[in-house]
Amino acid sequence: MSWEQFQPGEKEGWNALFDKFNQSQSKYLVDWTGWPDAWKKVGEEVAEVQEALAGGNDARVADELGDLLFSIVNVARLRGMDAEDCLRRASEKFTRRFGKVETEMKAAGRTVTEASATDLDQAWEAAKAQERPSGPESGMRS
Repeated sequence: MSWEQFQPGEKEGWNALFDKFNQSQSKYLVDWTGWPDAWKKVGEEVAEVQEALAGGNDARVADELGDLLFSIVNVARLRGMDAEDCLRRASEKFTRRFGKVETEMKAAGRTVTEASATDLDQAWEAAKAQERPSGPESGMRS
């Protein structure tokens, strides 16, 4: 199978790309037994990205980032999640929180570009806290 066959079309996304790859490789490779094993692979890939970054070779960094993304998509798949939907939700969450940060900065009489990194971080944490549910199961960070 050629690389062109793996590339997603306009209306396809990460999951379509992953599904095509997974269908072809499943004949030859054994899948993870579950998401915890796939998660261990994510840790290995993070270490490889760090090593590539330290080496300064952009082509290797790009390869390792691709491997990391692929591993993360695998974890999502094994958890029964749509990786593209996870990324879409994260983007929406970022946009929503950034809007709150901008509002807080405006209320203080300045713009985001005028604020210090410390002030922005505090405003970001406040925006997160507003969204975080209260209760014993709310111990997750995002």
